[in-house]
Amino acid sequence: MDIEFTPSIPGSGFPRAPQSLWRYRAALPLDPAVTPVTLGEGMTPMEEWKSPAGRRVWVKMDHVQPTGSFKDRGAAVMISRLRALEIPAVVEDSSGNAGAAVAAYCARGGLACTVYVPASAPAAKIAQIRAYGARVKDIDGPREAAAAAVKKAARTTYYAGHCVDPFFIQGTKTVAYEVAEQLGWRSPRIVVAPLGNGTLVLGLIRGFSELVSVGLITEMPRIVAFQSRACNPLVRAFVSHDTDLFVPGTTLADGIAVARPVLGDRILTEIRRAKGEIRDVSEAAIQAAWKQWAVKGLSVEPTAAVALAGIDQLKVDNDAVVVATGHGLKRPH
Repeated sequence: MDIEFTPSIPGSGFPRAPQSLWRYRAALPLDPAVTPVTLGEGMTPMEEWKSPAGRRVWVKMDHVQPTGSFKDRGAAVMISRLRALEIPAVVEDSSGNAGAAVAAYCARGGLACTVYVPASAPAAKIAQIRAYGARVKDIDGPREAAAAAVKKAARTTYYAGHCVDPFFIQGTKTVAYEVAEQLGWRSPRIVVAPLGNGTLVLGLIRGFSELVSVGLITEMPRIVAFQSRACNPLVRAFVSHDTDLFVPGTTLADGIAVARPVLGDRILTEIRRAKGEIRDVSEAAIQAAWKQWAVKGLSVEPTAAVALAGIDQLKVDNDAVVVATGHGLKRPH
């Protein structure tokens, strides 16, 4: 499911306030009467760092969002719409970060929330979901088992599925808007991100494509998405053009441990159309990046470390942006 929508860009550009993703309100497909459900998400810092291998890279620090992950962007836009529709309660399935984001924004907006999670999800993430007042349903088995379990509940309660609700990706596309604005309204040469169910990568493609279409930037960056080699269905499908290669795998990067992504076909199509690429990194490289970046001062969870490991694999230096997707407190060393 997607939304056919052309953003409206003010002739004078976007307003300087608020200092949140809602500065791009004109680029979001929400009725002007909708009051945002917000925790101040967006406009996260973007700082230049040197990778462990000494390569210069911009880090888009979305791990400092209100709930500690980029998924606050999608949840803010999605829950704003649902509250406007007077939806009283939602169900969601998540490996942790999306569940925490949806739970927090439901709490802020006054919606009841139940999140179905794999029983193997990190304890810190499950505790965070519960802290926002949401009910948690622990489901034995892989990530896909939680997705299957929520279907029954969705017969009677609105399913706020971050992988299927198109307003979620409308929120995540604002990462691209911010990166371009923070670079003086131009695109970087390369943008690197982790890839599981694809809500960030699809948002990046959507956002940069819109900015090109309205003339705010002149060209698309090369978008490179990384998976763990231990669970890399989209890497193998990208290379072979065969989506039947999806098989379960176990990885330290629990946020992208998705054997059969719901949006798999769309992800492959859009990355190819954008002339992007899907790669993988080893578990050893993820572990090393997770620790090496922490001692440099950047504490992220292993899923974010997948993209950080990818930077040194690409051997890029200068004019590259890597998105730090989740905070290290979600899965301490």
